[in-house]
Amino acid sequence: MAKVEKQVQDVIERAVRNEFAGASLVRLDVSRDQDFDGDSIFNIFVVLNDEFRPRPTSLTDLIRNIRSHLGHIDESAFPMVRVVTKRDSQAILNGSR
Repeated sequence: MAKVEKQVQDVIERAVRNEFAGASLVRLDVSRDQDFDGDSIFNIFVVLNDEFRPRPTSLTDLIRNIRSHLGHIDESAFPMVRVVTKRDSQAILNGSR
């Protein structure tokens, strides 16, 4: 996995903050990778405060928004997004989920 350019990071962070405006963004990790077919993707790991409960359509809306903004900067990699709470992220990072 490779680090992403600042412009890409900024576009993704802005989209995440807009979609989850009522939440405190605890952590945002973005890395460039490839899927099994060799296509370019972004692995995006979003950690929000424990109290936030997103709308059921938040993830699809976020991906649509990210793709649109990436297209404006001629970036075609697909965003693979995982959104978790701070409590869940600790379990994931410790290997228990």
